[in-house]
Formats: sequence, C-alpha cells, structure tokens
Amino acid sequence: MLVDHPDHVVRDHTHDHDEHADSVAPFANPYDYEIVTGMFRALSNPVRAAILHRIAHAPHTVTELVECMELSQPMVSQHLKVLRDATVVKAERCGRTMVYTVADEHVCRVFRLALEHAVEDQPYPPQTEAVHQDLHYHHQHGKRVATP
Repeated sequence: MLVDHPDHVVRDHTHDHDEHADSVAPFANPYDYEIVTGMFRALSNPVRAAILHRIAHAPHTVTELVECMELSQPMVSQHLKVLRDATVVKAERCGRTMVYTVADEHVCRVFRLALEHAVEDQPYPPQTEAVHQDLHYHHQHGKRVATP
C-alpha cells in the first residue's frame, strides 16, 4: 500500500504479509506436494495442455479429440492416460465410448489461471511455431512424439 509522505511516497509494508494469506492454503504434507507436482508435470506438455483446454470447454471422446487436434488416436490416448493418472481428467463410459471430462472445477481454475499468467503481456516464445510444426510433421508421418 502506498502512503503519501510530505517529502515522497512511501510503501507501507504493515499489511503486505496479509495480501495473499487467504489465497494459499496452510502448509501441506509431503504427499500433497507430490500430487500437485504430478498435476503440473502432466500439464507440462503442450499437447496435454491443449487437450485439457478442449475438454474444459466441453466433454470429448478420443475420436473427437483426434479430429479436432489432427493427431493420431494412439497419441491422443497416450496423453489422456497421463492426464487421467494425474487426476486432471476423468473418463466415463457412455455405451461403447469413453467420454473425457475435467476431474473437477479446481483443475479448470488452476489451468485458467496458469493460461492467463502465460499470455499476459508476454510475446509467444520462439519455439511455439517449432512445436506446432513438429506435431504436424509427426502427425503426417505417423511418428510418435516423446513425452516427458
């Protein structure tokens, strides 16, 4: 908080420690941190982030994701398994088809905040076009993109 002083503007630090107190939970146990880092690890791949973004807008089947993302079915399935294992998405059977949805609203909120943070006042990194071209090449030639 800025406070007017007769000679200059001074930053009042008396309330700084309370600024984010309500937005962060108390310290968790080590297992909770493993779950959190697992979620971020699952989202660290641009293809998985894009899949989550689509699923966050509406439930999708593997076939729908294959078509809209122009990726192979095995690649989409592999990425969905990573997202499922990290409890980022969940699958529900609808007849003979699996429909994927976001695990819960917390995941949507975390992803939305991360995406907003990533794009605010920042130019796209130079590797963005290269990643897109690489995915397109692998799709056209039926090659698998390695996942971390």
